[in-house]
Amino acid sequence: MYHRGQHNLIGSGVQFLGDFPQCSYPGFCMSSSLNQVAAGQIDVLTSKERLEAIRWLRRVSKHIRWITDHMSQAVLAIGQ
Repeated sequence: MYHRGQHNLIGSGVQFLGDFPQCSYPGFCMSSSLNQVAAGQIDVLTSKERLEAIRWLRRVSKHIRWITDHMSQAVLAIGQ
């Protein structure tokens, strides 16, 4: 799990998602990772790290979206 001050998850996410199939949406990535574990292609620890990286990226992307929405609303408010 990602905690403040731990930046190794970002590197892990890039490392583990680098050989991961293109994901059109996070649910596909999560189920694909679990299917790979079931097929014996990757181990449970690798899958766990991938899932944590996906969750972290989703959480960060939501925050970025919220920030950009607030910034655009602020710019519009200043212009009025």
